[in-house]
Amino acid sequence: MQAVCSPSSHCFVDRDLEVVEFLAAAVLSGAKTTTTALVLGYEVDDEPLPEVGDRLAVIDSAERPVAVIELTDVRVVRLADVDLRH
Repeated sequence: MQAVCSPSSHCFVDRDLEVVEFLAAAVLSGAKTTTTALVLGYEVDDEPLPEVGDRLAVIDSAERPVAVIELTDVRVVRLADVDLRH
């Protein structure tokens, strides 16, 4: 599966489309409220880190926007310090 995301969208990239649908549904139901990413990914892609207040479209496996989320917290921590709720 190829990601078609832009900085203004959030895609769940996985070869298994059922996983993508599961994650999008978890966002819609409120069960998934956090996510993590490596700073290195932003550096490699020459993208700025997200900021509190950013709004992102959640894209499903059919590349349709299914929700808009707003970032309420952004933290940069060592990988070893990421807590279990993530």
